[in-house]
Amino acid sequence: MKLRETQMTPTIILDRSRYITKLYDEHARIGKMRPHTVLHSKKVSDMAFTLMTQLTSQTNLSDTSKLFWTEAAKSTGLVHDIGKICFSKSHEEKGLPDKKFIQDILHHPVAGFHILGTSFSIADLEIDDFLGRVQFGVLHHHERWDGERFEFSFDTFDRPGYPHGFKEDKIEEVARVIHVVDVYDAGRSRYECNHRVRRDMLIDFIAFNKGMAFDPNVVDAFLEIEPSLNIILEHYEDRGEKIERELSPEEDTRVICKLNNLLDIIPKDLSNIEKKPEPNLE
Repeated sequence: MKLRETQMTPTIILDRSRYITKLYDEHARIGKMRPHTVLHSKKVSDMAFTLMTQLTSQTNLSDTSKLFWTEAAKSTGLVHDIGKICFSKSHEEKGLPDKKFIQDILHHPVAGFHILGTSFSIADLEIDDFLGRVQFGVLHHHERWDGERFEFSFDTFDRPGYPHGFKEDKIEEVARVIHVVDVYDAGRSRYECNHRVRRDMLIDFIAFNKGMAFDPNVVDAFLEIEPSLNIILEHYEDRGEKIERELSPEEDTRVICKLNNLLDIIPKDLSNIEKKPEPNLE
């Protein structure tokens, strides 16, 4: 992953980060976001900050640029699912995702992209480098690194990344970090699986998808600091998050399969948003 230097000052970076936090809190409250989604977003935010810190530590970036990337990852993690406030909650009543929910899931990155863009406009904020990274990080956080359709051996779904099927460097850098920690929390909690996947199997799953679903550099960094990410999740559990029983080894395969299907199923419609604009660095 090639992380470049920023021309933004620390003051502006932190100001933008605080604005994203305030924006998220307002939308989560007004949009009556599910408590579980709010919790998931906070965990992804914390883990994205930690994982990006590891990635920036392996570079020669200035301290200001390291601050830029870690705060951008943290902010993107917080709002990555903000698009879900637009969609149905009927699946919760049934205990399993229904067809409407699946369709909604496919469109939440695009919805989130537009929610942020509209919010920036209302606040009279020009889309600078930081806000642009966050906005496109939300849009790209389910794109696959290989950009190819990948047949998982336990099911019949043919799953490209969505919404555009971008690959490698066309995917926003912070989105590649979010994708990994999003899947990690989804498997470790009741996010979309109802049950908790065994930690060792989930680590193997992420490692197996290195260079396919995930950026290889991000996976390498993830494997180096996974114990630290696990501590973050345990911290939230200690604060009262309810976790269902762990599955038996025989059940794990079915849940991993379900995790794949929910995160990477083929979308029915594609947005006409095709590429990132050049950020305004002034």
